[in-house]
Amino acid sequence: MLFRLAFSLHDWLCDILIRQMKPIKWTLLAVAHFSLLGLLFPELNKDFASLALDVLLVLLFLSPASKLFRMRLLALLMGYRREMGILMGYFATVHACAFFLTPGWFDFAAASFAGGAASANARMATGVAAYILTLPLLLTSNAVSQRVLGRNWKRLHLLAYPLLFMALFHKFAFNEWSLAQSWGAVLLSAIIFVGYVLVKVLASNPTILPFVPRVIQWIADRYRKNQKASVL
Repeated sequence: MLFRLAFSLHDWLCDILIRQMKPIKWTLLAVAHFSLLGLLFPELNKDFASLALDVLLVLLFLSPASKLFRMRLLALLMGYRREMGILMGYFATVHACAFFLTPGWFDFAAASFAGGAASANARMATGVAAYILTLPLLLTSNAVSQRVLGRNWKRLHLLAYPLLFMALFHKFAFNEWSLAQSWGAVLLSAIIFVGYVLVKVLASNPTILPFVPRVIQWIADRYRKNQKASVL
């Protein structure tokens, strides 16, 4: 019953993504542009940072996951990567601009680097580095840039990897927490980063963990049986 429910949900989502591709893409772009209104609500600054990181994680995990699991849903979501990338860039822009628009940000930054805690310095440095890495990705997330840059477009977008590293540590590792919480945050960052590397490696060579292809094949067989039963 659970498998049938999951497969039905999968097919229903696939049908929506196929039939409503243009409206969904336009909606994502509209949300991205309207997110700039978040500058009017500085109390939501950290929420936009979290949203930017969440979308970045979806984008990065999506490609290797689609190769590894060969699911139609993941393959269809690949067609929305450009719009999701723009959404991520706009969320990050709101977060960065909100910081720089905060009164006294320069005095805070100067005091931090002059005699502030190392964690505050590291948090600010990784945040600035993450946004600098985000900008070229955002500005080239269009068909014109892709045509002009050619093969260099993919090379440029490799910046997403150091961006993930900087964003994770900016988000989790350098907050003003207790020592135990700080170690836990560092561990969480490491788990996410290592998890991404593992999925990338498995996508290239799934036989490294022999049980993974067997599980994927077993689920695929169940899906095909469910499809035949639905037709009958």
